[in-house]
Amino acid sequence: MSPPRVRSTLRHLWKRLARELLLPAAFFLPGRYRRRLERRLRGKEELRKLRLADRVVVSYGNSGRTWLRVLLSRFLQLRLGLDRAALIGFENLHQRDPRAPRVLFTHDNYLRDHTGEPDGKRDYRGKKVVLLVRHPADVAVSQYFQWRHRMRPRKKALNRYPAHGAELDVFGFAMDAQAGLPRIIDFLNGWTRELPRLGGDALVVRYEDLHADAAGGLGRVLRFMGWEPTDAELADCAAFAGAENMRRLEAEGAFRCGRLRPRDAAAGPDARKVRRAEVGGWRDRLDEAQAAAVERLVEDRLLPGLGYLARERAPGAGRAPSAASPGAAGEPKDPLTVPSAQSDDHHGFPDTDRRRAELNERLVRAFPELRAALDGLAVLWDGEALGPHAVYAGLLVRQLLLGPALEPGGGALLRRAARFLEGIVDGPAEDLARFGVLENLLLEGGPEAYARLLEVAGPRTRRVAREVAASWGVPLARIPAGAREAGAGGSVR
Repeated sequence: MSPPRVRSTLRHLWKRLARELLLPAAFFLPGRYRRRLERRLRGKEELRKLRLADRVVVSYGNSGRTWLRVLLSRFLQLRLGLDRAALIGFENLHQRDPRAPRVLFTHDNYLRDHTGEPDGKRDYRGKKVVLLVRHPADVAVSQYFQWRHRMRPRKKALNRYPAHGAELDVFGFAMDAQAGLPRIIDFLNGWTRELPRLGGDALVVRYEDLHADAAGGLGRVLRFMGWEPTDAELADCAAFAGAENMRRLEAEGAFRCGRLRPRDAAAGPDARKVRRAEVGGWRDRLDEAQAAAVERLVEDRLLPGLGYLARERAPGAGRAPSAASPGAAGEPKDPLTVPSAQSDDHHGFPDTDRRRAELNERLVRAFPELRAALDGLAVLWDGEALGPHAVYAGLLVRQLLLGPALEPGGGALLRRAARFLEGIVDGPAEDLARFGVLENLLLEGGPEAYARLLEVAGPRTRRVAREVAASWGVPLARIPAGAREAGAGGSVR
């Protein structure tokens, strides 16, 4: 195994191990807060991969992502001479051959839990993004069988699906606000609004178009990613990723990963990863009244632009729009390629960018010993001097407050941190103190390390710290009176 592959494997194992060790250590937290912690950890890892990715494929679950993954993998097998079991992950094929891109496949599910961005999509800008979409009703039905037969109980709880073992039929699941159509439509609407901001860096691919012409659809994706496939390569890929062949590969366990392994064999064909692989099959699972209710919900809530509304299916409505391929001169412009009416609203984050930069600089000035670590992190931020302030605040917690500040003689550093927090805890920088430092310290250091800081903290910091602890359901011991006086005294201010 090559050194890069060894490093990547070790990094993956370490990330997994760190998460598996940290979550049980947070046993004192109520279940819903442990879920929040795990989602934040997953979001942190996803952000790392997003920063390193050459290309990104975004989709809601059960929209055809595994199919597209196999199509792309087959092309790279042919072009680069890789074996037939080589299924593209993030950077596994890149480690075998540097010509293979790092491709992040994501359901855009955890990122905002780490970054705190309102719509969670700002960090995709500047990346080449393939948005894979499918009719919401087909997604909902396919998700039902994924939830019922393939999804692990822990994953159901983590992503707020109906509880494991819940008695729900297809229609009940599809109409469920947390797991069904409302959630799927919100996902599609969020990306529909984002597409104009991505401009030529986004390509919309519909499952339905890929189903009608797999070779042609894959060709669009590959050319968008910078490859020039031949007709022979595309034909081979389409045949290799055909539904029957993929079912055979799944049954044989041909790929060395869990995505295409059969589960719950007793449940029959509905437990397969490659199930029916069809367009419009959702209607077969509902009666007439239920199908009408589903159609009303989609028509009422889904934004236009993806080709799934009745008015878009009129003659001439044609294929799905793509932010990367606007209409030719003289043709009506696609609604997703013109500037959005909301382009200068809060989604642009101009004020957030400015405040983040100010907060980062303020933190670095207060703790110059973090500079070396921050310079090392610049590689992850494409050479930028400033990343999300939550990352910098996390360094303060891990490298100082959970390190030298807790060692003998660390009182001066602890008091310096307390002065810094007291200076920013009220006003525009409160979120840095509240979510970046205090919440990280509580979750990673536990109540004991948290209490050590509160012993020297000022009154405003203690107030916010108690609010943070209460939001996570963590009781705090009373701070000794002497410590409160020291915290409020001149040594802190």
